[in-house]
Amino acid sequence: MEELIDGGALNGKEKITELLNRRHKERELHIQAAKLERQKDAEGTEALQYFELSFEEKVKQIRNTLDGVAASDQKAQVFADCQNEIYDLQRYLSSSTFFLNEYRIKVCQNTINELGKLLDTLRNELLPKKKFGFKSKKIVKMISDKDAKDREDGGQTAEKTGASAENHIKWTFSERAGEIIELRPAAVNDQTITASKLKNCLVRIEGHPGSLQFAQLDNCVVVCGPTARSIFLDDCTGCKFVVACQQLRCHRSRDCDMYLNVTSRAIIEDCSGIRVAAYNYRYENIEEDFRQSGLDLSCNNWHTLDDFNWLSTDKPSPNWSLLEGEQTIADWDSYLQRFQQQHSLASNQKHTSIVISVLSQASRTVRFFQAPVRAPEMRRAIPSRMAGMSPGLGGVSSTLAYFMNTLNFGRAWHSMPRPSQSQSQRSSTADRPNATQEVDEAHLITCMVKTILNLSINKSIIKRSDISHIALKGDSRLYTRLMPEVLFELESVYGYQLVDVESKGQKAMILCSTFETSSLDELSESYRRRYTFLFLILGYIFMKNGAVPEALLWDFLHSVGIEEQQEHECFGDPRKQFELFIKQAYLTRTKQSVEGMPEESVFLSWGVRAKHEVSKKAVLDAICKLMNRKPTDFKTQYIETQAETSESVEDDMDESE
Repeated sequence: MEELIDGGALNGKEKITELLNRRHKERELHIQAAKLERQKDAEGTEALQYFELSFEEKVKQIRNTLDGVAASDQKAQVFADCQNEIYDLQRYLSSSTFFLNEYRIKVCQNTINELGKLLDTLRNELLPKKKFGFKSKKIVKMISDKDAKDREDGGQTAEKTGASAENHIKWTFSERAGEIIELRPAAVNDQTITASKLKNCLVRIEGHPGSLQFAQLDNCVVVCGPTARSIFLDDCTGCKFVVACQQLRCHRSRDCDMYLNVTSRAIIEDCSGIRVAAYNYRYENIEEDFRQSGLDLSCNNWHTLDDFNWLSTDKPSPNWSLLEGEQTIADWDSYLQRFQQQHSLASNQKHTSIVISVLSQASRTVRFFQAPVRAPEMRRAIPSRMAGMSPGLGGVSSTLAYFMNTLNFGRAWHSMPRPSQSQSQRSSTADRPNATQEVDEAHLITCMVKTILNLSINKSIIKRSDISHIALKGDSRLYTRLMPEVLFELESVYGYQLVDVESKGQKAMILCSTFETSSLDELSESYRRRYTFLFLILGYIFMKNGAVPEALLWDFLHSVGIEEQQEHECFGDPRKQFELFIKQAYLTRTKQSVEGMPEESVFLSWGVRAKHEVSKKAVLDAICKLMNRKPTDFKTQYIETQAETSESVEDDMDESE
């Protein structure tokens, strides 16, 4: 009996001791969690203080440099350096947004915008640019240096382009074989150069073009000075490219050699047999062209390509390799001479030297029609501007053809990287870190970047939870710590920026390009047609003061030959494209109550992607050029465009009236 009592008492003591120990552990865990929370807050405060000090110091340095630029003997170089410092400041802000509140982000962004405006103002005052333009007389003079046959052709060209120059129709060259095409600085500086369907041709470009696009080149050699923005290559075979640029993308090409100076990492997709080496082309005044282009010579990622068809991190892509030793061409003058002799490229052919004069429009998008502008009036304005229209748009109505041939685009229209479906699946499995392995932050950052690119294939909205789940197995703490590095790599390496949005009440993001596309010709044919349709919609909404009933929009599209339920010869399925624009956040659909209507009406307005990517001022400029009207004729829209740049317009309005 006593043994049972003693045993029962002992069991009771053990239970009490166990209960006390459990409570003690819970208190310790609670104290530790509170300590970690305080430490996290302290780290956030410390990071904020460090950011503010660093940001203010960088701003002060840029202002001091700009204040003293007037006394400098190297003004162009000073402006280029300041521009790069402003870019770095923008990247620093973008990578720090996760611990900054909305107000602080807005204040810092306004400061960066003010620095950019100050730099542009001083550059225009101290380094005034000669206005670029041409008339038919100048074209004749440029071609008159050729032989008699060239002068005859030149006169015909000038006559044909007299009207098209007024409409800013862009010249290009295509369908050439066995020719030497030489472009000089006066014709290409800051302009967009495009070429397609060339075979056995030598293209020599001196100067600093704004951007390049080459498609369907076969056994051609392209040697070019520094390109300020982007270069796009598509469907090229057996070619050699010697180029320098900010960003290079190569699609569907094979057996090509590239001599590169690229500040971001070049991207290839659906390519094979690509070989790369460092840029080594030289000509007179190339150093000055590099300064004018703004390219950073100290940053060259020629040897690091990103292959979107190869996601393995432990094995190199078999689709590209480095040119080494005797494979590399060191003397380009000798090589080009041999190439000319091999393919019998006669220097006295009609197209030995092709001078391309390009007028770049400031407009990036198409928007039109406000209350004072009726669709019939717009359609009447179109025919007089159709002279000199480039071919290849058979069957497209005159209204649509006008926009497809004249409108330029901004950073909005870069396509997203397009890994295949199998690659997306591999990214969600093979790229995940093994929980039993030591966590490698560099590997995790790579996983997050690839996940974001995969999720953005169709410009879809990205959920934070999807990034965390796919790349980090749901570890939100890792997400918060690594995201600034991910943002920096996306922008500095790939040229993309993540923008915070809201989707169905949840925090989400969209991926936008930071590189400018200055011309419609930089896009593929499918993208040109797709975004022409989008511009029709955005322009109509803008000129209708920002929101229109969906039924009214389709009535307008019907007036320009686009039927909601009918396949269009140019745009395909209009309804399908329309719903895609909503999914991509270019358009927002909402229900609103309208006085006199028994039910709520469906309205359309600009989505968050359109607001971020599309310039309202550029839209209004494009419409005014089309309509032969002044921007101040549309007072509401004019004030709205000026508000984008925080400029007062009341004085300008009074003067114009």
